[in-house]
Amino acid sequence: MKIFSPLLDRTTPWLCYRAPTTPDLVYFSCNKCASTLYDKLFEKLEWNKITTADINWDNDFVFSYIRHPVVRHRKGIVEGIFSFYPYMKQVFNNNLQHLTFLANITSIEAHSYSIHRMLGDNALKMHWLPIDTEVDHKQETVNLLKTKQQIVPTEVENWFMSLGKENESYLEELNFYNQLSSIQIPPEILSYLDFDICLYDKTITPPPHIIAPQYYSARIQELQVQGISQSHAEEIVDAEVYANKHI
Repeated sequence: MKIFSPLLDRTTPWLCYRAPTTPDLVYFSCNKCASTLYDKLFEKLEWNKITTADINWDNDFVFSYIRHPVVRHRKGIVEGIFSFYPYMKQVFNNNLQHLTFLANITSIEAHSYSIHRMLGDNALKMHWLPIDTEVDHKQETVNLLKTKQQIVPTEVENWFMSLGKENESYLEELNFYNQLSSIQIPPEILSYLDFDICLYDKTITPPPHIIAPQYYSARIQELQVQGISQSHAEEIVDAEVYANKHI
């Protein structure tokens, strides 16, 4: 019998794919983050199935996809109900009291596990691509693979770019998700997702030199004139930009 402990979950061999011609390149399949779409892509590219137990976290370049943790968590709760406990749908559906109870549950099964629960601090060593921003994550994926000298045949790229959304929610499932999302997020759930939220915010926040390029370079030069090293100057300006002192 498995004991559901955050510590033990981090040693669970989660599904990944390793590039056949670039052995240090690994894709981690993250539930509720377009994993069906990307699993299909890397199977079509004939990447080798491995698990997180096979990753060298100090040397491998591991990438995956991320969406807002609260959205991901609640979609995971809904999938858990619909896929594993469908007989419970009628208990929660259109019942505010029961939905409030459900909104306080950290997880039903793996689809609602937090990234931190699955990977621990190894999540900080990964390259994350957001799937819920203006960034075209499919194009960013193709760009990343080409940067890593991974061949993407034209026919595969065209097939991939023309694919629609995978696993689109059925109307009943979407309605259930909307009901659950109408419940205020409990503090315990925010605490459970705290690491993931920080990771997501870090992923979608542009570097300071993109936020304020003119201020960034001019301010670094100003600090260097004062005898401050390049690296220390960058740290100071980063902090100033994130605190909006440049505005």
